[in-house]
Amino acid sequence: MSWINYIKNKYTPPALLIIKDVCGMLTDEQAKEFLRGGEVVVPLSYYDKWKALGGYVSGVPQSHESKKEVLHWCSDYFPTVLVGTREGNSWVQLEGHDVHQYPLQHLIDYIIYWFTNNNQGPDGSTSRFTESRPIYAPGTKGPATSNRN
Repeated sequence: MSWINYIKNKYTPPALLIIKDVCGMLTDEQAKEFLRGGEVVVPLSYYDKWKALGGYVSGVPQSHESKKEVLHWCSDYFPTVLVGTREGNSWVQLEGHDVHQYPLQHLIDYIIYWFTNNNQGPDGSTSRFTESRPIYAPGTKGPATSNRN
């Protein structure tokens, strides 16, 4: 199944809108990493666009210490989508389990991250693209050679 069919079958708006925006900027391989929980840096303009979708505004989660305000979208029908800003860009990540809905599972995801340095994605797979090593989408302000391919 292609990643776009995976998205169409698994997610609902507003998460679908965010996921479609992100996947539309990436190569197929990068989109697969994003769907596995990889963090993606996107142009700053997307933060305001996505904030208008009405996500829950939270403080800074401990696992995202370098970020300011973080937006959450979560429900029983799609995984947690996190969106924030840093260094003149926006960032977005799918999490395996929402910390508020599934605290024990989120803790297990964090333990996996701690031991493997891989983010835990919504379908149980992992990605090596983390806060310290994100995927940079075209049009972002970031390292010219870091994780763009």
